[in-house]
Amino acid sequence: MKKGLILFIVIGFILVGCKSETNNGISTESNKSNAESAQGINPLDSSITGEFELYNGKTLKVAVIGTSPQIREEQVVFNEISFEELTKGEMVNYDAVFVMKERLIQASNSQYADIYLNSDIPVFFISANSHLPFTLKDTEYSQSWEWTPGNMFATGVMKDFDNGSLRELGFGLYNDEKTNEHIKATYSLVFKKIEEISL
Repeated sequence: MKKGLILFIVIGFILVGCKSETNNGISTESNKSNAESAQGINPLDSSITGEFELYNGKTLKVAVIGTSPQIREEQVVFNEISFEELTKGEMVNYDAVFVMKERLIQASNSQYADIYLNSDIPVFFISANSHLPFTLKDTEYSQSWEWTPGNMFATGVMKDFDNGSLRELGFGLYNDEKTNEHIKATYSLVFKKIEEISL
């Protein structure tokens, strides 16, 4: 009887361990579409799909502060802008704004915080693990805010349409590995979220 109980416990641990392994990957406000969630499929699980899923939605126009990222999608158009253009209220011409890693220090200047907090479109800080140095006026961006494994790679904010509060968006890297393939796959998920927000 003791052997049977021990065997039952060991099998239980094995099953629990297997279940937790299938849940790794990207964590966000909502990194999965409803259909993918219902099927229990991680959209970045290349062992299931053979390759990471592309964004196949409508054409998106994204303002970029810094150098435009390399992506796989042809229907996403980047337009490099300056912080000065960001403050002129020209964001209405775009579906989203990306602030790239090389511009994060300048992006944390307190004069821009209100722009991010009141934006009607998502503003993403690429390779930053939090939006706090950009949305809190007394906090400056430093190396401690850079992406590290276990954290978000693309952190976004926008004003919530329903209640006017701050809406936070976050996208990690598959298996917390910073490879070109995983970065491009994360951008694909960001584009899906941008399209969902703009509908």
